[in-house]
Amino acid sequence: YMGIFGQFFFLSSSFFASLFFKTAYKMSRKTTPTTSTTATPVPSPSGGQRTIEAMLQRERETEKASELQTLMQMLQNIQGSIQNIQGKTDKIENMEKNIENIGKKIDNIDEKVANIEKKMEETDGKVENLQQMIQQIDTKIKKIEEEDQQRDRKVEEMDVRLTEVERDRSGLGWEMDKSEFYLRFQNVQEEKGEDLKELMADILAGVL
Repeated sequence: YMGIFGQFFFLSSSFFASLFFKTAYKMSRKTTPTTSTTATPVPSPSGGQRTIEAMLQRERETEKASELQTLMQMLQNIQGSIQNIQGKTDKIENMEKNIENIGKKIDNIDEKVANIEKKMEETDGKVENLQQMIQQIDTKIKKIEEEDQQRDRKVEEMDVRLTEVERDRSGLGWEMDKSEFYLRFQNVQEEKGEDLKELMADILAGVL
């Protein structure tokens, strides 16, 4: 931008300077020459005609001066506009630099975001592995709990069986004792003069 506006400013300045000098040169060439006092008298026009020509000459000079002043004012305005444009161009360049810096920062942010996403993916993979391990541990714990429950049931069954066995053994012992008493009672021989009831009571008392 600076190169384009610099060339434009240089060309505009050169153009108006050339136009200014050309106009000034033409105005200097068109000024009325001074009459020499030593010239030979020649027939001159009437005084009224000279007055009209002088008025026309002054009007032309006034118009040229006005045009020159207008051109100079235009040149100054254009120069001011070019300076404003240059100031705006500088601001635009600063904005472009800022935008470029912002773009670099955005690129850095994108790179950081990509790294974060990569780390998140790795973390997700680790979390999935942990979840699988937790599921496996839960499965093992449930299996152990089931085995414990089965073991408890077996222990309860064994306790029941032992209780039944003990009960059966006690009942069997009682039956054996009773059978033994019956056998002993059956083998008791009553002698003359003995009371059989007293004899059986003595046997029971000895056992108890």
